[in-house]
Amino acid sequence: MRRWHFFVFVCLTLIVSIPGFAAQDSFRFVVTGDSRGGDNGVNSAQLIELKDAIIAEQPQPELVIFTGDLVYNGTVAQLLYWVQIFMDPLIAHGIAVYPIRGNHDSNADAWQAVFSGAYALPDNGPPAELDMTYSFVHKNAQFIGMDVSGFMEVNQGWLDDQLAAKNVPHVFVFNHYPAFAVNHVDCLAMYPAKRDAFWNSIGQAGGKMYFTGHDHFYDHSQAYDIHGIQIHQIVAGSAGASLYDWDDVYREAPRVQGFSHCRDHGYVVVDVNGYSVQSVFKERIETQPGQVQYVNNGDVFTYTAWLPGQGLPLATAGALIAALLIVVFTIRRFVLN
Repeated sequence: MRRWHFFVFVCLTLIVSIPGFAAQDSFRFVVTGDSRGGDNGVNSAQLIELKDAIIAEQPQPELVIFTGDLVYNGTVAQLLYWVQIFMDPLIAHGIAVYPIRGNHDSNADAWQAVFSGAYALPDNGPPAELDMTYSFVHKNAQFIGMDVSGFMEVNQGWLDDQLAAKNVPHVFVFNHYPAFAVNHVDCLAMYPAKRDAFWNSIGQAGGKMYFTGHDHFYDHSQAYDIHGIQIHQIVAGSAGASLYDWDDVYREAPRVQGFSHCRDHGYVVVDVNGYSVQSVFKERIETQPGQVQYVNNGDVFTYTAWLPGQGLPLATAGALIAALLIVVFTIRRFVLN
């Protein structure tokens, strides 16, 4: 009986020692975008309300991903106003903010002038896209913000290099333009072959979610990559820009399959808990005149990335294989003895 006690102890020790199971690899982040409007380039009332709702989230998000079209004309004055009413208060509460450009933020000189110094974004993009395309690692996730290197295409070579260097379980890629058209036809789908190379690279790296904007609503769909891996496209153009109507028809159906559509303002909350991820859309609901709440609209997506090919770090995969081999040899020893 003592031998089996020892066997159980060895197995449990191996399991808890495998890297990546630590509880500290848990955090929350928020995704939203498209806040342009008529008040110094933004919908200030909606953006301030949104900022307050994000700060009030419990647990508090550690970062906000903003998918472009911060302002209407992309001037320094408009971008600084966006920083003042949205980014500054979030930073003051310990919430980092990572925006990328949309088509209305197209003035690169103004963008680089504003997002420098205290507001500098990661400076590791391609030479022609510094401060506009970038990547960073937060705990157990890699975030990659993509600007457009040409007309409706991304710098695929740079992205491939970033994904090849990935050594954490999760990867979240974000860009202003949908990969698969929903309302706007001007998106990455205008060049299907290049878009598919982009989509396949995300799937190969274990990515499960792609965040985007451009369309002023919330939409959740999925499309398969070349290997049959499901990647979910989350359109979160819901930060205050005038809402769009849509005919509910995906132009690349049945490859694209829809899950949820919501013509309202709000934001996506993503909880990372070790290898598990859950996202929900918080929809703006006016409960009574002058009183607003952001509530879960019922669209919940979850996934677990822990198997090889689904984002498992090589070190963790190796430790898991080594643990299984030790267990097999331990069992064999007890059987033979």
